[in-house]
Amino acid sequence: MGWRALQMEFDYNFEMFFPKDDPATRKFLEHRDQFITDNDYVLIAIRNEKGVFKEDFLTQLDGLTKRLEEQTWTEYVISPTNITFPIRDPLFGVLNDIPYLHFDKPRKYESDSARIFNSPELAGSYFSADGKSILIYVRHTSKLPEEGCRGLAENTNEILAEFNFSEHHVAGRCDAQEYYINLLQTELVIFVGASILLIVLFLSLSYRSIWGVWVPAVVIITAVIWTMGLMELTGKKIDMILSILPTIMLVIGLSDAIHLISKYLEELRKGKPQDEAITIAYKEVGLATFFTSLTTSIGFLTLLTSSIMPIIDLGIYVACGVVIALVLTYSLMPAIILLTKPLKVAEVENKETFWYRILHGMFRWLIRNKGLSIAGFVVIMGLSIFGCSKIILNNHLLEDLKEDNYLQQGFRFIEKNFDGCRPYELSIWLEDSSKTIYDADVLQRLESIETYLQTEHELGFVLSPVAIIKAANKAQHGGKQKFYKLPEKEKQLNKIVKELQKLQKLDIISSVVSDDLRTSRIAGRTADVGSYRLAEQDAKLTEYMKEHAGVIGFNITGTAHLIDINNSYISKNVLQGLMIAFGVIAIIVFLMFRSFKLVIFSLIVNILPLVMIGGIMGFLGIDLKMSTAIIFTIAFGIAVDDTIHFLSKLRHELRQGKSMLYAIKRSYLSTGKAIVVTSLILCGGFLTLALSDFLGTANIGILISLTLLFAVLSDLVLLPALLLIFPIKKKII
Repeated sequence: MGWRALQMEFDYNFEMFFPKDDPATRKFLEHRDQFITDNDYVLIAIRNEKGVFKEDFLTQLDGLTKRLEEQTWTEYVISPTNITFPIRDPLFGVLNDIPYLHFDKPRKYESDSARIFNSPELAGSYFSADGKSILIYVRHTSKLPEEGCRGLAENTNEILAEFNFSEHHVAGRCDAQEYYINLLQTELVIFVGASILLIVLFLSLSYRSIWGVWVPAVVIITAVIWTMGLMELTGKKIDMILSILPTIMLVIGLSDAIHLISKYLEELRKGKPQDEAITIAYKEVGLATFFTSLTTSIGFLTLLTSSIMPIIDLGIYVACGVVIALVLTYSLMPAIILLTKPLKVAEVENKETFWYRILHGMFRWLIRNKGLSIAGFVVIMGLSIFGCSKIILNNHLLEDLKEDNYLQQGFRFIEKNFDGCRPYELSIWLEDSSKTIYDADVLQRLESIETYLQTEHELGFVLSPVAIIKAANKAQHGGKQKFYKLPEKEKQLNKIVKELQKLQKLDIISSVVSDDLRTSRIAGRTADVGSYRLAEQDAKLTEYMKEHAGVIGFNITGTAHLIDINNSYISKNVLQGLMIAFGVIAIIVFLMFRSFKLVIFSLIVNILPLVMIGGIMGFLGIDLKMSTAIIFTIAFGIAVDDTIHFLSKLRHELRQGKSMLYAIKRSYLSTGKAIVVTSLILCGGFLTLALSDFLGTANIGILISLTLLFAVLSDLVLLPALLLIFPIKKKII
């Protein structure tokens, strides 16, 4: 398994985040096959503080353009130095391409710049409003695989390094994919290393012996290796979500080991021989540990309700890993214990230990203030519910990267100075079979739709049938900008349409209008304002289309839109997952304790931390999205473990004939240390994820840690208080 784990590969593919088995995905794939993909490009923004209309700068820019055109995966490059507009020769009728910018003729810069900034198809798309930045558009091979993306990204950066531009930024799928994969590899090492160091530190402080560190460490590291090996055997690569799996496994797997070792050491301190101590530990915590592993697995398996494949994979493999950790804890670890020299443990009374003093003091305070404790939690619950009401469902394309990240900075620069980086795609078709896209009335409706998108969605860099007709009309009239519009006379339009039909096989036309002239697209780029605002804008577009579309059918599509759809499913997925988890765990608790009251107490105690973390998200303005939604199901599955351990000990004490008060006290003092230690390790382990450059990963670490901290308070304050005020009326079977 270790050898298999070393063969693991890394993957970051946007299509993994498309909604699984959704009609929107099917429609997008059909649209993409008919036309072209909407994100197979690289945007390169270059800034010159002295202005772009400088001969030395433009000469360098042209050299860069030619180098980019030479790349293996480049289909074409659109750059300020090679953009042309066609003019039909009035005498011979041939088309001549005239450059917008004569970069090698400085005397023409003044007239060229005037023409450029009076051309809406160029200003904002290739030239910034302040005249100090330009944009190069590189179209690369469609559906470029991982190896090709890596080569393209590396070549592009190497070529840029050859030129002495003072500031440049790159944005695009391949560059982002290559950066993410490299970052995933680095962070995986950091997470695992930090988690192991933290675990060693906590175990050293808890057990104060080398034995207490290496025995559980061997078990959990073996569990991680087996789980990673299983992933490789089943052909799974590490993606942005699965990169946190080793950390999750390290901290979760340790919980079983700590509960078993804590009970084993407790029996050794009572003077029991080694084999008897491990036998007692098996009997007292074995069943509880089995059920806690079961509940944790269920918590992760509820992620299968998600429509996002990486999250589904996380649920499956962590659930498998939890089972592996359980098996190793109750096979490998006892074997190590029995085959090594018996541990010498000082026989001391519990009252002399640090943990006894702390927990005993807390329990005495709780007895005196049990009513106040419950009242405090009720107030906290109320405030948390109010905070939850402030949460909104929202997502940005690159929000998972911190603002100081170079990729994020490039994205922001292009958004600020040009038309944005987020692709926007509208699929168009005609409901009337007698019509074509080039009919005058259809073009007029399309123009009104396009104008609406440019106004309301701030759509730029527009590619559409209307744009093609306007460019052709401009060419027919000597390249005069005032003719960049739809022809006024039907005769002129028909002439242009006939010529375009002859040129249908050209990429610029076939990528916009289908061969049968009945389907088309409006494509462009816009600012990444977030899925919440875009959903509002798209809803308004739908209303607009109902009134103005006529025979035109439409569908909002594209890679970015599909990711937003996935995000919109999240609240439903989370609710479904939690309902399943609540139901299954309620059944498990009832089967263990045969008490409806304990089922209710267990749910209250473990739902409260989820509501509290939701309240914090609402008050701090943390949106509900893919990376934050999974926190709730993961945290619930983990947090309920401590409740089960506490109640298992309570059942054991009651079966010994102890009174309810004394049984609660013994359970509190006996399981308290293991609950606190395992929770601290879990919190610390998840907090290592805060080191990530991915904000989503960092949020998972921080928010799950907070949830587990709240769960400890619920288990050690709220649960005992409920049992003291509302005691169980009958003996637990």
